[in-house]
Amino acid sequence: MIRSRGFKRRTRLGRWLIIALVVVVALGSLGVAYGYSSGTLKADDMMALACTTGPLKWVVSNDDGKVTNICSYGDIDPGDDGGGTNYDNWGGQSSDDPSEPQTMGVECARYDKDVARTTAWMSCDHKKITVLLENAYPCYYPTVFFGLKCPESTPGTITSIVIDNPYPDALTATTSGIYEGQVIPKCGEVTGAVQVHVEQAAMQNTVYTFDVLITIDCTTCGKCDTAYAYGGEEYATCFQSYGFSNWGWTNGPIGPGYYEFELWAGAAQCDTSKGTLVGWLTVDYDGSTAIVAYNLYEGNYMTATHLYVGNDRLPKNKKDEETVAPGQYPYKHNGLDDVTIDSYTVTGLSGDIYIVAHADVCWRGNGGSSWNCGSWGSSWNWGSSCRSWGSSWNWGSWGNSWNCRSWGGCWR
Repeated sequence: MIRSRGFKRRTRLGRWLIIALVVVVALGSLGVAYGYSSGTLKADDMMALACTTGPLKWVVSNDDGKVTNICSYGDIDPGDDGGGTNYDNWGGQSSDDPSEPQTMGVECARYDKDVARTTAWMSCDHKKITVLLENAYPCYYPTVFFGLKCPESTPGTITSIVIDNPYPDALTATTSGIYEGQVIPKCGEVTGAVQVHVEQAAMQNTVYTFDVLITIDCTTCGKCDTAYAYGGEEYATCFQSYGFSNWGWTNGPIGPGYYEFELWAGAAQCDTSKGTLVGWLTVDYDGSTAIVAYNLYEGNYMTATHLYVGNDRLPKNKKDEETVAPGQYPYKHNGLDDVTIDSYTVTGLSGDIYIVAHADVCWRGNGGSSWNCGSWGSSWNWGSSCRSWGSSWNWGSWGNSWNCRSWGGCWR
């Protein structure tokens, strides 16, 4: 009898331990969903990613009272450090209100008051961003940053960007840093921003919310990459020579005449031995007008082109700073329908000029050891792995296998 009672006590204790464990896991999963939406995910949170299917990797608001650090980028929204200088409406839940759009990783100008607040999150399937503004007022400029990557680390192409804004009179919302037709390289990630300008028609003490839906085609059986025109040693200078981390070339200075430059895709570090020659660029300059034409070899096609032609060595952004980001070049054709030829006519030129020519290029077929579509249909079989994981996790009994790697406390 004593033994039987002891056995029952142990059985009840075991049941309570199981229930407690289930509760802990459930609460932990809720914490994971919150942490990942704000841009930080810890190793212990990995199992909650079961619903992740879309391209969004992280979303960060620059007026939610906390500076967010994303691995490999550092602080995304410096200055969002909580509280207001002379007026503090939200305490640690917000910061001094932004008075201009913010560039990722760079502090922006802010008012000396914390009146409004902006929060943002992504849907469980990682396909939609929701932005919520509270107590906003005219000339309040919040920014929401995000990262995009194909779920299986294959290449992809941004096919559509839709902003569902039901308050066009009160809010102007735009995206920057991304564009339709933009290629996401194999294992690569692109970053963008939603920039909001609150207009004069905005109402006091009002909550505004809108959605941003970004669609990416990650299933095309082929390879896509970014490409730049290369004018050889005589004309080309690598972006990295000017302190930029991105590869690519500016070509010039060139005077009136006819020129042909090679078009290289995937030439990391400006090393053409790492890239693929996909076509050529022609420049016909008569001293005042330049006709620039992209031409691709058979089997290649373009989804977008971006061009700079001018007297400065590089294009400049809205802050009059040099930039190499294709989305900020003055001439652009986004959303091209798999074309092999594209051209621009640039007028009003004079003197010697520089050319920066970018294209998003895709190609199909068997690329040897680098990629193979073969019998996989729309799936991919990479000859060389794009991941080198320090440690591996396997949730076999969950029906899904997860590969993980620690990046100094957060996850990508």
